[in-house]
Amino acid sequence: MQLPANKKILSNLWVFSLLLYLFRSIFEPLKYIAAVLLILLTITTLIYSVQNYRQINLSSFFNSTKEILIISAFFIIGIFETQKLILFPVKELINFVIILLLVYSYFIIYKSISFYKSIKLFLNISSILGVLALIVWLNNLFDFNISFLKYLEQYKKSKVSISLTTDYNFYSLFFIFSLLFEFYLIYKNQVHKTSKEFIFVWIFIINIFLSGSRRAVIVLLLLLGVSIFFLFHSKRKRNIFLYKVITSTQIIAVFMVFTFSILVIFRNYIIIKTKQRNNITQLSYRYASFFNKNISYFDFYNILWTIDTEYKHNVYKNY
Repeated sequence: MQLPANKKILSNLWVFSLLLYLFRSIFEPLKYIAAVLLILLTITTLIYSVQNYRQINLSSFFNSTKEILIISAFFIIGIFETQKLILFPVKELINFVIILLLVYSYFIIYKSISFYKSIKLFLNISSILGVLALIVWLNNLFDFNISFLKYLEQYKKSKVSISLTTDYNFYSLFFIFSLLFEFYLIYKNQVHKTSKEFIFVWIFIINIFLSGSRRAVIVLLLLLGVSIFFLFHSKRKRNIFLYKVITSTQIIAVFMVFTFSILVIFRNYIIIKTKQRNNITQLSYRYASFFNKNISYFDFYNILWTIDTEYKHNVYKNY
């Protein structure tokens, strides 16, 4: 079915606006693009509503969104009742208005929005941010000193975490959902069976693992375990491509563990700079302390690396 041009523009604008509005919470610079798209969405929605006002059931919309409208009214009353302007309720009111705009736009064009295409776009944005986060993380870890990447580090809470925002738990949640969406699309045969899907899976896994979120790593292991169990015990016809993705993920994981084990043996000869050792130790220590809460940072460093005089001076200076 061919969509009218104005409806197609509105539906595409809605999907991009929604996704960038969500992703701006894990990568702050996206808020500027999201703001522009939301303004365009507002204008386009108004034009469409005026042109098609007879087809839009506003009473049904107000009835389904009355809770949001009531909460927004309380925020407005609260803002006018306060003696001085407080930023927090104003920001929340703006968020409510944006949510209301997105809900209303969806209400009038939901039939023209492709669920699978929206998920694919989510995965594409997620993978781009995942690659960017990895490049920024490597730039910091190995002191490449690329100025643009250094600029992006200001949005990070921890220089040793791959997270592009201050909340690495929330950051990793996006990539857990990305991994779930990827497996879902593969299961439903909604993707092209190419190496891109393998790459996406590993971008998401690497970002979860390097986020520094121990909860996310536990969820990741459970997710992979459950997916393997259902893959081999499902009574439905086996999805061969999903089987290949999961089994190849296991093989690559084993290879990476083997490679990492070899690197660990020669780590004192490969990683020489104190800053690089500190960065690796800080990220590793988060997971080590999960298994042994009594181990100190200094003791853990001593296990990982050959202790040296320079480090003794730095560790007692910074901790």
